[in-house]
Amino acid sequence: MERKLAIKRFYEEKIKSDLIDNIFAIFPQKYEIANTCFNPDDVYKRENINIEKLALKLLKEEVSTSVLSAFKRHIWYVKHLASHIIVFKIPVNKITTFAICISGYVDDGWDNAGQFIEVYDEEGQLVGAKIVYDDDWDDWRWMNRPIREDDFNHPAPPWLEEESKS
Repeated sequence: MERKLAIKRFYEEKIKSDLIDNIFAIFPQKYEIANTCFNPDDVYKRENINIEKLALKLLKEEVSTSVLSAFKRHIWYVKHLASHIIVFKIPVNKITTFAICISGYVDDGWDNAGQFIEVYDEEGQLVGAKIVYDDDWDDWRWMNRPIREDDFNHPAPPWLEEESKS
């Protein structure tokens, strides 16, 4: 439990001190292990993608099953809500952590404004998730569950893992 708190504190302090406009700018690019985005111009490209294959292709390193599943889930959401996803592998107090960061696009019909983060430890256990608003610094609360389809401004269809293999 103390380890989880230390990880949460690291990310919380980093985000609070460095967040300007983009959650991705907080972490050095050297920690990036996957990067993908879908925007309104990609509509024709996203219809028949195999999420499992895409996620494995995009990851520069092997990750735990739960981190891979979380990445696939976010690719699923991004197919429906234009966004950018970057997965970071970041050492925190000698503990390897994985941060899945999502930044939504706002455009006609693509109202996914927002910045989101899910953090996992080296074993793939969820440490916490957060919808990052710059007006809640004084009342920062981590969710003890992953980001879901209804957390976005414009909800996505529910994540159906079996669809990731289609």
